[in-house]
Amino acid sequence: MTGLAPDWRERVADPAQIARLDRFVRAEGPGRGDRVLQAVSGGGLVLDIFPDRCFDIGHASFNGLPLAWVAPDRWDAARTARPGMQWLRGFGGGLLTTCGLDSFGPPSSDGGREHGLHGPVSAQAGELLESRVGPEGIVIAGRVGQSALFGEGLTLVRRIEIPLGGRELRLTDRVTNEAVDPEGHMMLWHCNFGWPLLDEGCHVEGPGGRPAARDAAAERGLETWNAVHGPRETYGEQVFVHSAPGEAAARLVNPARGIAVRLDWDGTAMPAMFQWKMLRRRHYVMGLEPANTHAIMGRARARAEGALPVLAPGETVTYRLRLSVEVLS
Repeated sequence: MTGLAPDWRERVADPAQIARLDRFVRAEGPGRGDRVLQAVSGGGLVLDIFPDRCFDIGHASFNGLPLAWVAPDRWDAARTARPGMQWLRGFGGGLLTTCGLDSFGPPSSDGGREHGLHGPVSAQAGELLESRVGPEGIVIAGRVGQSALFGEGLTLVRRIEIPLGGRELRLTDRVTNEAVDPEGHMMLWHCNFGWPLLDEGCHVEGPGGRPAARDAAAERGLETWNAVHGPRETYGEQVFVHSAPGEAAARLVNPARGIAVRLDWDGTAMPAMFQWKMLRRRHYVMGLEPANTHAIMGRARARAEGALPVLAPGETVTYRLRLSVEVLS
């Protein structure tokens, strides 16, 4: 998507007049020293990208309207992987948090290895390979490793492209097993949307038909899985499991504000989407989460159910996501 005139190159000497990529280092708090890349598309989209947290995406806005939900920790606490449920102490939310690379879902023990909630990769610092603004737009690329002696050896190479004057981002993730043994590989994009994009009267459009409920709490809300009401004093989270076709798409639509956010991805590589619906007072968030397996209850359960993806030594798998903002007519 672009709002640029066809002859825009005749009007500017440098693409940085339209779009820019600013570089910051945090000066205060537990996250002091963390790198931040702020991408400004020139089409209304502004994104904060964190090289020291797997090149995940934090704050995001469109024409000044915040899109992403931000947790109380704000990415200040997770400098290393945390066991058990401690992942929650460093989960900042944001537009995209990566879960994996060897596990997601609740903690479990598999093959003598302990796997914490949603895996360790979102706490890993990456190597910046490329960051530039050119005629085609903004490009950011980086490498993140997740490895342990006598354990996994997985590498993620992430590329983020933002068209000049556009209101979308294109993300390409390549995960490679660098180890000498086959390795279980689970990966999920935890996309988190909050107020004022998320509000009463919004609705979710899933990638397929009616989803399945993760548990009894979700079962009770299954008839209204796609509806959004205002925040409530008490609300038990509901998680729905969607199946994704080969060309998958999902949307969060806010008719009152005339805006929608859309996810498009390859359902053959990521055949599932989990929908995290949490509409509690001060914890008001809708998560849309494409994943490479329907196994939502952790790595041990995934293996037991025959639903654990496995990468052979040297094997690479590629995932692609487009996240776009739509202005409704």
